[in-house]
Amino acid sequence: MRTGVKTTCLFLGLVAAGAGCQTVGSTAPVAPPGADEPVFDSTKNASLYYDNWDSYTSVTQLWSGGGLYSYIVSSETQSSTTLVTGGADGDKAVDFYYDPSAYPILENWQVGTVAPNNTAVGPDVIVITWYYRQTGTQLYMGKLWATYSTGPGNQNRYMLEHTNLSGQYEDEASIGYSCFWAANGNPKTGGAPVETDGPGWYHDDLTAPNGIGALFTQNMNYGTGTGQWSAAKLLDGQWHRYTTRFSKGANWQALGVGYQRVEMWADGVKIMEYVGDDRSRCEYGHIWGMQPDTKMVNGYKIGGPESIPAAPRVNHVMHDGMRIWTP
Repeated sequence: MRTGVKTTCLFLGLVAAGAGCQTVGSTAPVAPPGADEPVFDSTKNASLYYDNWDSYTSVTQLWSGGGLYSYIVSSETQSSTTLVTGGADGDKAVDFYYDPSAYPILENWQVGTVAPNNTAVGPDVIVITWYYRQTGTQLYMGKLWATYSTGPGNQNRYMLEHTNLSGQYEDEASIGYSCFWAANGNPKTGGAPVETDGPGWYHDDLTAPNGIGALFTQNMNYGTGTGQWSAAKLLDGQWHRYTTRFSKGANWQALGVGYQRVEMWADGVKIMEYVGDDRSRCEYGHIWGMQPDTKMVNGYKIGGPESIPAAPRVNHVMHDGMRIWTP
């Protein structure tokens, strides 16, 4: 279904207002940050990239210039991307809506002053924070965000996906899985059971022991109670916040790969904790995360519903307040 902006606004529960859109009613406030969740402080931290989409007066400015950035559009058509009002961080948000002829992706290869194939070693810690909202009665399953490093092709790429965890493996050395899940798929540390749909950071690493990479998924605080979180919360049509911290790990210069950290928060609840540099933990030495000798983020891609049979389960995927930063 290919639609114009006005029809798109109606799908979102919005009404057309001149050349743009305005919200009907309001969305609930996003949960506050968790006690240990990294929060950007402009007086102490360095922002490598930030966009809340408010600088663009039309969707075409995303790729033609006139706003904060000029993005690359890698898709068959540009018609399935639009701007909507009612964002979580400012007035506007970018919206990818389902189009059976396209898999819309926006790219930005200028993160700070970093350009593609820059081989300089990057910072020890990278934090990615942004807001996500979707429509539909089932979780959007597919790629949301991909960061590209200095490796050839997809080497060292990180992709945030909503995926089914039935085929998950937690560690490139095939050891870390048993730290968090039993052989029958039951979680040991309060994580999401196998066969659950949820967020996962997939890491492409052809140099890993298994020659493929790893999928880091929710390994803690799964549920509906206080201090817990599950992807089912994303079906309320409201804005939600994802924060991920990638670390090279302590003493990475001497230890090398396998000793990294991957941590993630959703709406203030910590849902992932993979600590490869702590000798007291089961996964010590088995977290092939942010590569010590490369720059993790040369550029990134964001996208929405794919042209696959499952796509009609969700019509709209929205992003706002997207920031890549260093503590």
